Amino acid sequence: MTTPSPTPEAIRPVVVCVGMHKTGTTSLAVALAELGYTVCGVRQDMAPLLEAGDLDGVFAAVEGFDAFRDNPWAMLYEEFDRRYRGARFILTTRDEAQWIASAVGHFGREDTPLRTWIYGVGHPGGNEDIYRARFRRHNQEGLDYFRGDGWAQLCEFLGAEVPTGMPFPHANKRNRSSARPGGLILQRLLRRVAAGRWNPIRSGR
Repeated sequence: MTTPSPTPEAIRPVVVCVGMHKTGTTSLAVALAELGYTVCGVRQDMAPLLEAGDLDGVFAAVEGFDAFRDNPWAMLYEEFDRRYRGARFILTTRDEAQWIASAVGHFGREDTPLRTWIYGVGHPGGNEDIYRARFRRHNQEGLDYFRGDGWAQLCEFLGAEVPTGMPFPHANKRNRSSARPGGLILQRLLRRVAAGRWNPIRSGR
């Protein structure tokens, strides 16, 4: 396997697709490649290192890539956030029923160590409830991790100063009693990519 030349972090930030497989990640990878990114896709060979908890070994094996999508990278967004200052994170999503149908149709009952590491069982066929639950939990955890406090998230994306002493606005509050500021911003940032949706959650710390 050929390892690409490193891209200095100062030139542009690393991009990480937080969305799980079968959510339009291939389309996103094509788009990123068109923009000149060197995209690292599925890496089944990472399973032994992940099972051993050797994250240093995992990241050493992919030095030189500046974009990551699919397994196992979507599951490692917190580690990317710690290791790559200024990294950008994109959550691709898909209707759950369509997602599980696609996963079962594509993977069936074929086991892989990487899917076992992610789901606890290596294939979706016959384990649809387990896979659906993990899909939902991953998406929610990703949104919760990056949600921020409203002003901080919006201003970071826009490169603007956070207003001092001003609470984030709650327009039409009566009709949005259960909406949190971060969630409202995330809804406004949704865009379409192929079969899935992509959500530029925020830049890294």
